[in-house]
Amino acid sequence: MDERTPKFKRILEDMDIEDNELSERFKNIKVLSYHPKTRNFIFKLYAGLLYGNDKLYTFGYRNSPKCDYCNEKQTLKHLLIECDMIKSLRACIYTRMRMPLTDMEALYGSGIYEVDYIALHINKYIYQCKYLEKQPHSEEFFHIMSSEMYIEGLIAEKRDRLVQHKAKWNKINVFNINNTT
Repeated sequence: MDERTPKFKRILEDMDIEDNELSERFKNIKVLSYHPKTRNFIFKLYAGLLYGNDKLYTFGYRNSPKCDYCNEKQTLKHLLIECDMIKSLRACIYTRMRMPLTDMEALYGSGIYEVDYIALHINKYIYQCKYLEKQPHSEEFFHIMSSEMYIEGLIAEKRDRLVQHKAKWNKINVFNINNTT
């Protein structure tokens, strides 16, 4: 007998992964970020607890189910992947990083640490912009990532973990996070 809830089954179907892979991704949340708010965001994304305006409107938290950027019905998938303005934002980021992602990789990650780290931070940035009712910009995203690298470096230095910090960010910087070209 299959004891998984309908919501859990939908998450697995949406992510196009098996439940053991989802369990592994949940285990890796601590590895993907030191920041509690980022961990919380990733957990909510994986658990299906983030909402677009369509659900927020149903719950009475928004005046309209439409996208803030294009006036289409805003599901979470629309907000993070399908909206034309977000597609343009992602294209700018991916071009600079030389890292094209499939929609599923962009939404949930790929299982490769560096790719997941960046993909999930892009999603968090887009979701924060929605929450703050502002338009996202690629340069702001790169500035946020550079700031995160700097702050993590200060923490790593205090904890005598600078070698691990540099190894992590050297892998991530393969994707041109901190280059201005």
